[in-house]
Amino acid sequence: MARVRLSVLLTVLLYLVLGWRAWRTGPLAFTIFALYVPITMLDHFAYSFPQGLAMTAVWIGVLDLAATERASVRRPLSTLA
Repeated sequence: MARVRLSVLLTVLLYLVLGWRAWRTGPLAFTIFALYVPITMLDHFAYSFPQGLAMTAVWIGVLDLAATERASVRRPLSTLA
């Protein structure tokens, strides 16, 4: 029973952190967040199958990419050195 409570607590914490970051990033990131959250809450596909884990990883990666500074993402590689 304690494991279930811990996993629920960690999942809620993950949703809160990702939601806050998506909210601060902008409307596109928050829309992506808001569209995928019901899938993860209502279906076990997102965390119990390999394809779901990959899709969740892509979802979190897109939110992370949206949160980064756009200028640094679009700079040519020659200017990074």
